[in-house]
Amino acid sequence: MAPVREWLVGHIGFPAFLVAKMLRRGGRTWPMGQLRSFQRLSRSEPRAWQPYRDRLLSELLDHALGQVPFYRGLEERLGGLARERPMEALRQFPIIAKRDQQERGEELLARDANRRRMHINYTSGSTGEPARFWQDFRRDLVREIGAFRDEMYTGWRPGEPVGIIWGRDYDFPWESLPLYRLLNRLSKMYMTLSPYSMTPGTMREFLGVLERRRPGLLRCYSSAADEFAQFLEGDGLAARARALGLPGIVCSSEKLHELQRERIERVFGCKVFDLYATREMHVIAMECSAHRGLHVSADNVVVEVLDDDGQPVLPGESGRIVVTDLWNFGFALIRYDLGDVGSFLPPDEAPCPCGVTFPKLAPVEGRSADYLTLEDGTRMHSGQLLHLFLGFPSVRMFQIVQETPSEFTVRVVGDRREVEKDLPTVLARFPPGVAVNMRYCDEIPLTPGGKRAFIVSKANGTHVGS
Repeated sequence: MAPVREWLVGHIGFPAFLVAKMLRRGGRTWPMGQLRSFQRLSRSEPRAWQPYRDRLLSELLDHALGQVPFYRGLEERLGGLARERPMEALRQFPIIAKRDQQERGEELLARDANRRRMHINYTSGSTGEPARFWQDFRRDLVREIGAFRDEMYTGWRPGEPVGIIWGRDYDFPWESLPLYRLLNRLSKMYMTLSPYSMTPGTMREFLGVLERRRPGLLRCYSSAADEFAQFLEGDGLAARARALGLPGIVCSSEKLHELQRERIERVFGCKVFDLYATREMHVIAMECSAHRGLHVSADNVVVEVLDDDGQPVLPGESGRIVVTDLWNFGFALIRYDLGDVGSFLPPDEAPCPCGVTFPKLAPVEGRSADYLTLEDGTRMHSGQLLHLFLGFPSVRMFQIVQETPSEFTVRVVGDRREVEKDLPTVLARFPPGVAVNMRYCDEIPLTPGGKRAFIVSKANGTHVGS
C-alpha cells in the first residue's frame, strides 16, 4: 500500500497541491514545469544558466531602482548598467546590514508591492538582531520548488515521506491548519518532532513513527539531529536507526560541525548533507552527493564573498557572505550581509561527479562575530571550544558561556560523578589564564528559534550553534 500511496502523492497529489497554491496566490509559474526547469539549469553549462540568472538579476535591479525608496537617487547612475551588465551593476549597490533591515525596513518595501500578495516573516533573532521582513507569494512558491530541487541531490523524490526536526509551530501548517492536517493524514507526507519537546519519550516515539512510515529524507537543525543521534546511541537504539535505511539526512540553519556529522552518520548509517539556508533567503547552497562542497542555488540567489572593504576575495579565501534574492521583488534583499563567514571553492578541474555545474561554497565557517577575545587580547574562534568534551561519553550536552574575557561558565548535562573524573583533562584544554566555573543542570535551554547554542559570549554577543 505504501508504494502505491507514494506514487499517487508524487505524481498526482503533490503536483496538484502545488498548482492549487499557485492559483490561490495568483502566480503564473506552473510548479512542476519550474521544477524541471530548475533541474535542467543545475546540470547545464554555465553559458546556459548564467544568462538566466542575469535576466532575473537585471529585472530585480531595474525594479528596485524604480520602486524601492532605499535606492532613491541611484537610478540615473545605475539604471542603464543594470539592464545591460547586471552583475557589474550589482557590485555598485550598497550592502544591506541587518541593522538596515531593522531600522529602514519600510524603505526596502517596494512602492508597487501588493501587500495582500505578501506576508510578514521574522528572523529567529539568534544573533541578537531579530528583524522583520516581507515575502511575496511568488517568491514563496518558487523558493519551495528550488528547495525541492536541491534536496533531490540526496536521492529523495517529491512524494516520498519526510521526517522533520526543526522550526517553530507556525512553520508546520500540516499540524495547525485543518485542511493541511487532513491532506497530510491522507498522504502521510510529513512527520515532525519539535526541538522544544525532545525528551526521551518523544524521541522514542518519533523513532517509532519513522520506522512505520519509512521517510525518504530526514530534515533537521544540526544540533537537533546531533541530540537525536546522541540519545539513540546512548539508549541502545542505533541499530534501529540504521535499519531505517535513510538515504540521507539534511542538516541546516546552523553550522554543521564535524563532530556532529561523524556522530549522525555513525548512528544512522547514512550520509549527512549540509544545507546552507536562512529564513530570509531560504536555500542558498546545498551539499551534493559528491560531498565536495555546497552548490550555490545560482538560479535563485547571487552569492558574493567579500573582504572588510567590500571587495571580492579569491576562491579559497575567507570573507563575509553577501546574498541577493532574485525573486523577492516586493521587499528588496539585494547584497544582504548575513553575518556569516565563508569562502568559494576553487573551480573544479573536472566536472562535479553529481552533474551539477553551479559554483561551490566551502562549508560555512560561522558568523563574523564567532571570535572570542580573551583578557590578553588573544582572539580565538569559538568553534575551538566545541572539542573540549571530545571523547567523554559522560557528557550528554554542554554549553560554554564567556562571562568576561577571563571567565567562563560551563553548563553540563550528564553524570556529575563521571564528568568530574574527566574534569582535569577538560580544564587543561581551556586557554591559559581563564577561570572556569562548572554548573551541572538537567537541560540546556533552546534559543527562540528552537536551536541549541553551544557557545555564548556575553562579552561580544556570540551565539554559536544558534
